[in-house]
Amino acid sequence: MFGFDFPGGLFFFPLVFTILNSANDVFGYRKARQIVWFSSLALLIGGLLVWIAFLLPENPEIGFHNSELVMIRIRDALFTTAIASIIGSWLCIWVFSWLKSKTVGRHLWLRCFASTAVVHLVFATPVAFVLIHHGFAHVSFMEISLYTFGFRLLLSTLFIPMTYAFVWFARR
Repeated sequence: MFGFDFPGGLFFFPLVFTILNSANDVFGYRKARQIVWFSSLALLIGGLLVWIAFLLPENPEIGFHNSELVMIRIRDALFTTAIASIIGSWLCIWVFSWLKSKTVGRHLWLRCFASTAVVHLVFATPVAFVLIHHGFAHVSFMEISLYTFGFRLLLSTLFIPMTYAFVWFARR
């Protein structure tokens, strides 16, 4: 897009955090925490299923041969992304709730932006390290970190009106 290569997951994060911020604002920290518990469990189960799939023997009729190097790269990328997502979700609801108490429930845009900025900063660093370490990215660590952080923050900022719409709709 616009001459840049973006991982597909980059587009899901703003939507996930928009929904999480909306639930946190409307239903409170406790319900948002339940959402994170269930999504973390689903992510871990999905990761376990992918890991089991990698352990299964290959089908020689298909002609696809898994190299051990590719499997290690994918495993590490999935593991790092899963852990960063879980930590990011917990950070998001904590920062959002903390800011909600400090702003006395006002400034939804600030709470959304700040909580998402913290999450993406934490998320971009380990993911960038794994991408570079395993050869998925051919740029420097700083470039990939700033690139993914900046793009995610931009998308999340563009999703703030959607958060307002979700909150408005849920409170009706």
